[in-house]
Amino acid sequence: MNKKLLQKSVLVAMTFSVAACGSGIKKSEEVLPEMGSDLKEQAVDVVKSVQPQAEKKIEEAVVIPLNDAVKEESGGLVVEDVKAKEVVLPADKNTFIVRSVKKDSSHPKYQQGTDIGFTVNGVPGKDFVVERGQNYTFDIDTGVTHDFYLTTNPKGWGAGAITEKEGVTGQFTYIGKVSLTPNEKTPDVLYYQCVNHKYMGGKIYVVDKGERIDIDALSKRKSPIVGKPVKRSVSSNQVKQKINFANMMLSDSSKSAQRIAASGHDEAKGLMQKAQDYLDESRTLLKAGKNSEALDKVDLSLRTMNDATRMVPSTESVIDQEARYAELLDEVNKYEKTYKTHVKGAKSADKMDEGRFSALVEEAEKLASSGDYAAANKDLQEAQKIIAGSLNKILHAKTVVYDKNFETPKEEYEYELARHLSYEELIPLGIDQKQPSAGTLRLMDNFVKKSKSIKKEGIELGKKGDYSNGILALQAATDNLIRALRMIGVGS
Repeated sequence: MNKKLLQKSVLVAMTFSVAACGSGIKKSEEVLPEMGSDLKEQAVDVVKSVQPQAEKKIEEAVVIPLNDAVKEESGGLVVEDVKAKEVVLPADKNTFIVRSVKKDSSHPKYQQGTDIGFTVNGVPGKDFVVERGQNYTFDIDTGVTHDFYLTTNPKGWGAGAITEKEGVTGQFTYIGKVSLTPNEKTPDVLYYQCVNHKYMGGKIYVVDKGERIDIDALSKRKSPIVGKPVKRSVSSNQVKQKINFANMMLSDSSKSAQRIAASGHDEAKGLMQKAQDYLDESRTLLKAGKNSEALDKVDLSLRTMNDATRMVPSTESVIDQEARYAELLDEVNKYEKTYKTHVKGAKSADKMDEGRFSALVEEAEKLASSGDYAAANKDLQEAQKIIAGSLNKILHAKTVVYDKNFETPKEEYEYELARHLSYEELIPLGIDQKQPSAGTLRLMDNFVKKSKSIKKEGIELGKKGDYSNGILALQAATDNLIRALRMIGVGS
């Protein structure tokens, strides 16, 4: 049997698990076991069934090895020190120090997901309790590839993020502070996890004031032993398999490598060369019998190649990002049109930073013109956030000052109708921005339907010349739209 094809077959299952997402390829976990006799038999079966697709899929796959965290420095990519470090416990019992280290058997999700895990106050994957009404601070320093967030999903990986309405601020950060003040809307069970990888963190139980629970009984495990990491055993065959895969990714026949070479993107080309250098170093270390160091180096090679590939995405990824760019730009333009209509006379505190907004949109347009839609979309999302927040404050504030600005009831009525229509414009934009759950949408829709019914009555009153009652009806209709927007976290 073709030995090269057999080696490729080991990677097929992993290759098919890589999913397209957002700006490029969604990160995936992979385990490369030693190729024993049983694995060889499985590989033969896989080759027979998927050989036509395997060759093509493997060339396009982008793999992010997860043995180490990586950060950028001025000198290039370097491996972070992810060994267990001594943690100074905080004096404040409501402060949690969160770091990332290599998992050992003390982590509740050892050998699941990535081999990097979070520690809380030095304890790997610690489960703990928080009380509603109390304020808690997470001191985050987890490495650039491990953005911390609070979620209802036990796996993490970007799903199920809780919102500000549920008591959290500062989500999605790898260095800084995240604040949690549980309230009545906060779920009873949360998880602290990584946006990019599965099973890095642990569980948080949310209790009412004065409530006590047996956390050891709930977690069904004893307190983990800290500071005794299990030494990793690395075989030469394990390293060879990863070296073979890295070689495929970097070879002249690799579509990713071809795309980078033809792109004219100097930074991406530089990273691909670094990846090749790391691969060469890995081979040298393997020959010297330094298996663990060789595995670290080939992981770094693959990770660096992945960074290069993301800078020059495939045509399909570019099309997806380009379509998203068009959608975002259209939404931002709609927001800006409404903002300009209502900003005159608004309080200074309610106005947005127009210079910052314009700079973000201009930068997004420049990035898009150069083909970097992923970066452009990030700028547009930030611009959208700025203007939406300001616009909602301005529209809400006008409910207080409207009676000071009109000379006739008809003029006042026309203003209230225009104001109501402005809020109607925010409903679809708010839904698109916040992506609420199906249950929240149903509740929100009740307010919207009620608003439409009351607006209809108000318009009929206006047609009859009963402006006073028409004004009251339109104000009530607008208040229902405000409540609908608050359901998804738009407005105060």
